[in-house]
Amino acid sequence: MATNYDRLKKQARETRDAKIAAAKAECAKALEALELVRRMDEGVGKNGRAGTSGRESSQRIARGVLSRHIEEALSSVSASFTTQHIINVIVVAHPELVGVIPKPSVASALARLVAAGKIELMEPGRGRRHAVFVRQIEEG
Repeated sequence: MATNYDRLKKQARETRDAKIAAAKAECAKALEALELVRRMDEGVGKNGRAGTSGRESSQRIARGVLSRHIEEALSSVSASFTTQHIINVIVVAHPELVGVIPKPSVASALARLVAAGKIELMEPGRGRRHAVFVRQIEEG
């Protein structure tokens, strides 16, 4: 009788330990998501829009880094894309840049890439509509 009791007691402890480990993992994931939301919220100004006035100088992107991130993001998109789509791809790859990437800088970098012939402007932006770009297919 004691062996059956010991087996059941061991099984109960293992079940409890597994549930505790799962709860800790779920809590860590929730805290990570909450931290991401907090960092995103820091980039929002009083008017509800992200702006440079809320950014500190330590949160700025170094010269050339944004262009490198945009090039990386372009390599991962396969269809048409917008400026916001590129920002989202960069933020997924580099979560520390949430709320730090200036949208006008990304738009001007994309305009320079259009002028260089690396991407094509499929539909220009108008008012609230975003400009839509397409990657040029490299031959060779």
